[in-house]
Amino acid sequence: MRLEGSLDRIEFLSLINFLYLQKRTGIFLIKSNDGKSATVFLRDGDVIDVEYLGERGDSAFLKLLTIPEINFVFTETSVKIERKINLSPESLILEAIKKIDEEKELYIPSSLEAF
Repeated sequence: MRLEGSLDRIEFLSLINFLYLQKRTGIFLIKSNDGKSATVFLRDGDVIDVEYLGERGDSAFLKLLTIPEINFVFTETSVKIERKINLSPESLILEAIKKIDEEKELYIPSSLEAF
């Protein structure tokens, strides 16, 4: 299976959840509109590692979600790297949604100050 496209943060989390439910194994290659790139590794639906901005693991995954819109290619392939993320996909997605909500709360008051 090969998927490619452009998604916002929530859509990307939905795709991660879909691949988890389908127990897919493969690699996401991700590029932001400003040229930054990341790699997300899945094994049997679990996100086992992320590389982004010189970081790895769950902190890299959460930083990846600061990108408002990503372009991606997911290729189903074997993944033979060591697991760096030990959170379940559900926990990882919930942490990501919490982080996105916190960012929105910080953005709303500061944007209102301009008025």
